[in-house]
Amino acid sequence: MKNMSKTAKFFVTCAVVFTLGLVLTIGGCAAGGAAGIRDIVNGRLPDNGPAETGMIEGDYEFSSIEARGDADIVIVSSKYYSGILDDKDIGGVEPLDGKVVVVYDKNRTAPSVKTEEGRLIIDAEPDNEVRFSNVFEPTVIVFCGSRELESVSVNSGACDLEMKGVSFRTADIDMNAGDVGLRDITSGGLRIEADAGDVEVAGVLKGVTDVHADAGSVEIEAFTGIRGYTMELHADAGDIQVGEDEIDGNDFRQQGGSDVIKVRTDAGDIEIGELTA
Repeated sequence: MKNMSKTAKFFVTCAVVFTLGLVLTIGGCAAGGAAGIRDIVNGRLPDNGPAETGMIEGDYEFSSIEARGDADIVIVSSKYYSGILDDKDIGGVEPLDGKVVVVYDKNRTAPSVKTEEGRLIIDAEPDNEVRFSNVFEPTVIVFCGSRELESVSVNSGACDLEMKGVSFRTADIDMNAGDVGLRDITSGGLRIEADAGDVEVAGVLKGVTDVHADAGSVEIEAFTGIRGYTMELHADAGDIQVGEDEIDGNDFRQQGGSDVIKVRTDAGDIEIGELTA
């Protein structure tokens, strides 16, 4: 009964979110007049014209990162500089340790970036306006060197987080809606809370790795042998796989060493695997 109630709660929540989104969309079209309503009925959204892209570059010294608001955040080490620039289609940017690049739609407010006492603070609070087409969430790319960050903190409304080749002592991540992809990381401790979105973590995982996903799958791959971890896995509505073993039931526990992997999903699969060099 416990599993059934949580699953039912998830689908009820999805229905409520969908209904609210539909109401906001129709309301926005109504504000634009009868033409807007006809467009939405015919399956088209009003076109605000081509988006004008803005880009801001800055150099900073920091030992930790704190990001909040609605922006795609990319934190990348020198090993992945070229790939990130190619993926984001950003030309003319020289990737340097400590550089931050912000790409945004000029119809919206650009995220602010500053430093306070060694912390890099990225603030991308939304404009609180309903907009249609040709409007994209800003992207903030932080170029890191090979040094270890003291901490990383991300609190996002509806965006993605990507980290590649980054080393940190601790990380605390809260995502309302969006995917989390952490690859080739070295972590001393990691907590992820994801309301709606998939979570992928791969790298050297020390301390406690604690992941909770309300609606989304979780995949974790560790460089060290997974049988040496203490594990607590629970999936209300989803499958659990550890290595090559598919687990029967909703729970898996394993007593290992001091490094811990804890994962809980309300509606999503859990997969724990092992990376090889």
